[in-house]
Amino acid sequence: HSTSDPEVLVSLLTHKLTKAAIEEGVKEARLLLQDWITILYTEYNERISRSRKRHGSETLPSSSSSSSSSSSSHFPEEESSDLDLFFNEIPQLKILPRLVFGLLKNPLMQTDATNEPDRWTFYHHLYSSLSPTMLRRALYPVLSSYGAPNNLSSSQIVLSQASLES
Repeated sequence: HSTSDPEVLVSLLTHKLTKAAIEEGVKEARLLLQDWITILYTEYNERISRSRKRHGSETLPSSSSSSSSSSSSHFPEEESSDLDLFFNEIPQLKILPRLVFGLLKNPLMQTDATNEPDRWTFYHHLYSSLSPTMLRRALYPVLSSYGAPNNLSSSQIVLSQASLES
């Protein structure tokens, strides 16, 4: 995981999902994407947990002290607050959940009636021809703010309602 490039991962994942959408339908492709991110989180947290146990490290600082029951957790020996859902151990993957969210919300993965076959084909062709960097921007745009022309005051602002209003 530590040498993974999220842009390349999402590019490969997009190709796999469009192939699945063609062969099995968009609903199945969406389920495949949801399964993929769930498996990634599970494997990542299991590896982090094993690494900590091997090195005798403490767990991640928790925001709450309540523990979850072993029947509802995939990690019965750990507290649910010990799960790292933000890839804190591997910073380059922090953008990955946002890119997967962007992929789920993008017209390529929509199952509603407004997604006509010609439009879907357009998006399929567009996303399959973009470089990984441009695909990342298409799925999850980067916001930047300028104090004056040619004077960048802040870059890579997280896309949220609060950031848009400030």
